[in-house]
Amino acid sequence: MKHFKILALAPAILLAACGGKEQAMQSDLPTGSVVYSYPTDGQTGVSPKSDIVIRFSNPVTDAEADLQSEILVNDGTTNIGFTVTKVDGGRSLKLSPNSPLSLGTEYSVSFANALQADGATDIDTPNATGPEGIQFQTRGGYTGIQSLDDTAADFSVATMVPSPNGLLEAVDFSTFRLLLTQPVDPRWKDMGGKIVLEDDQGNPVPATVLVDERRITVDPCLTDDPSLCGTKDDQLKAGATYTLKIQDLPSQTSPGSTLNFSQDFTVRETGPTVVVYQEAIDSGLAQAAQRITPSNPS
Repeated sequence: MKHFKILALAPAILLAACGGKEQAMQSDLPTGSVVYSYPTDGQTGVSPKSDIVIRFSNPVTDAEADLQSEILVNDGTTNIGFTVTKVDGGRSLKLSPNSPLSLGTEYSVSFANALQADGATDIDTPNATGPEGIQFQTRGGYTGIQSLDDTAADFSVATMVPSPNGLLEAVDFSTFRLLLTQPVDPRWKDMGGKIVLEDDQGNPVPATVLVDERRITVDPCLTDDPSLCGTKDDQLKAGATYTLKIQDLPSQTSPGSTLNFSQDFTVRETGPTVVVYQEAIDSGLAQAAQRITPSNPS
C-alpha cells in the first residue's frame, strides 16, 4: 500500500520541486455553430419588413448591448442599425432592423468578433454558400414603378427550384417554381406569352401554370382524372428528360422586354411508393361494458 502512495505522490513532488503549479484538466469543448438562420444564406425574395433570426447550437452568453456591435448587417456600403433580442435563453437571436430594408437590395450578416457560447467554443461567422456570412436579397416592390419593382436591369430567371445544378434536383413528383427579376404583365397570355413543360418527345405535359408578379409555378398532372393529381399515379417518368420552356413572356415594368427561357431536367426516381391501409378491429370492450349492470347502492 505504501508503495502505491509513493507512486501517486511522485508527480506532485516533481512539480513542486520545479516550482510548478497544479493544473486542472479541462475536457475539449464542442464546436459552437449557427444551425439555422432566416433568411438562409443565398435566399432571395425576402420581405423588406422581415426580422433576421439566427439559431445557435449553444446559448450565446454575450450581453445584448455587446451583440449590437459584434454582429454586422451590411447592404454593401453601410452597416444597418438594428435591435437584438435574445430568445430561448440565448439559443436564438432576433435582429429587428430600425427601419424596413431597401427593396431589391443584397444584404450580408457577419460577426465582427466571435460570439461567446455557453458550453462550447466561440461561434464564428457562419457560411453555407459563397462568401463568408449570410447573404440574402430582398424582393422588389409591387408599386408599378420600375426602379422599385425590378431586382435586375434585364428580364431573366433569378432562381429556380428544382434546378439541375442546385441542391434540389427534379424528381418524379416535382413542381417547378421560378422567381423572375421583373414582374410579368398580367395580360401575358393575350400578348402571346407561353409557358409549357414538354416531355422527351416534345409533347406538352398537362400542367397547371400559375403566374403571380415575379413568380411562376408549373405543376404537372399526368392523370386523366384531375381528382387524382398529387397521388402516386401522378408522377413524371423517372430517368426521362423534360424541358421547361418560356416564350415571349412580357415584362410589366420594361415595355417591349420579353423573356425566352429553356431548361432541361432529368427526372430522378424517388423509390417505390406504397399505400398502407390500416384496419381497425373491434376490441369488444363496448359490448362488454353494456353487459355490466351497475349494482344498486340501495
